[in-house]
Parts: sequence; C-alpha cells; structure tokens
Amino acid sequence: VEDCEISQMVTEIPHLNDEEAERIEGEITLNEASMALRNKKHSKSPGTDGFNAEFFKVFLEQNRRVSS
Repeated sequence: VEDCEISQMVTEIPHLNDEEAERIEGEITLNEASMALRNKKHSKSPGTDGFNAEFFKVFLEQNRRVSS
C-alpha cells in the first residue's frame, strides 16, 4: 500500500450535488416514517428510548384513523 496525502483521498470521495443534498436534507414525512416502521420487527427498538416498533405502530395506526 502506498502512502498518499489525505487531501488526495478526500478529492476522490464522491459528493452529492445541490439537488441531491436538498432532497435528502428535508424533514421526514409521515409516509417515510410509516414505511420504516412497517419494515421493522415488532421486538426491535428503533431508538435509544426503549420503545419497540410495535409501540410506535399502534400509535401510527391511531393517528391514521384520527386523520381520516
């Protein structure tokens, strides 16, 4: 392995263009959150608060009923 300058390595890393960066930097939509929860196993906790995915799925369904 050859030694190389860090600056050379950094220039070779792909970067997002402004349009791509804007698209992924926006707020998370309810649809995106519900898709992520649907794909999560019931017993798994998506965060550090200890609430598992099943807990959030119950409230997601209640929110949909109230919003309809």
